[in-house]
Amino acid sequence: MSANAVRGEVDLDLGGVTFTLRPSYDAVVECEDATGMSLTEMALAADDGSMKLGAAAIIVTETVKAWGKAEKRNSAIGVDRTKIGRLIFDIGVMHVLPRIAIVMLNAASGGVDASGKPKPIPEPILPGIGETSQESPPPPSGGARTPSGRRRRTSSSPRSKPGSK
Repeated sequence: MSANAVRGEVDLDLGGVTFTLRPSYDAVVECEDATGMSLTEMALAADDGSMKLGAAAIIVTETVKAWGKAEKRNSAIGVDRTKIGRLIFDIGVMHVLPRIAIVMLNAASGGVDASGKPKPIPEPILPGIGETSQESPPPPSGGARTPSGRRRRTSSSPRSKPGSK
């Protein structure tokens, strides 16, 4: 097995066997459902060392299965979570968590670019918060105008008194 960095894959050696972890959409959703953690929670727990052994076994198993499906490798598709968990226990969970953190951070950040370098995390763009969208008009300044172009009264617009010009 050999990880494809462009896909955000990571190799993990467990007991002399190299497994490739692939953070596919289906694998991440399965991991979220099985662990009860969000993608970012999984990445952070692996990174800070607070991830439980069972969660680590789930993530390794599901990402290995994802790699197996993509590469049509039945041996990887059929990996057993309990066996993976025992291999992680034998090698030590602290040796495995950094690899899990990398693969989950790749998934959370959108992975890596074609050269294998991590993609920058994009700034969120939410219309109406800090920016105006193409469809929304600019905010009123010095008296708003109606769609017909006529000036509309605002609280800051001078009011004329009845009978005055």
